[in-house]
Amino acid sequence: MRPFIIPALLACCAIAIAAPNSPKPDQLDSPHSTAAKSALIRANKDKAHAVAAYKKVMADTLRQLIHNLADARETILRGGGSEALAEGNRIQACIDEANRELALNAGQQFKISAARGWQPTINVSAGQNLRLAAYGTWCAGVKERSIYTCGPDGKPFGKKA
Repeated sequence: MRPFIIPALLACCAIAIAAPNSPKPDQLDSPHSTAAKSALIRANKDKAHAVAAYKKVMADTLRQLIHNLADARETILRGGGSEALAEGNRIQACIDEANRELALNAGQQFKISAARGWQPTINVSAGQNLRLAAYGTWCAGVKERSIYTCGPDGKPFGKKA
């Protein structure tokens, strides 16, 4: 049994040693084939749909939690007792936290045309957290679309740009 364990351990070590030298995703050369470009675009759209589905499930779960906690708070407060107010306050703190999480997860989505100039979407203040996700393509040179078409990261798929 030992002869099998040692090669397996060596293989794991070799992978671990080689991994730090592999290129980072932003250092990779973008694929040039139409099939690969289409696959990347399709995957980005699928990821966006998956994120939207996740956000919907999370929002539904949080709304149900808020509803259930409100019912529990009302039951506790109606029952009275020496600890009712303190327990009601603890439940309210959980409701407040769930409302904050619901507001953070709700986010806003915008469809922005790359063919137009700057477009107003939201106002951001200091201290706010902002998470952006993008999918789709845009073209910086319509005469040579195969060279100047870019993904959401702004990197062209072609060789020249």
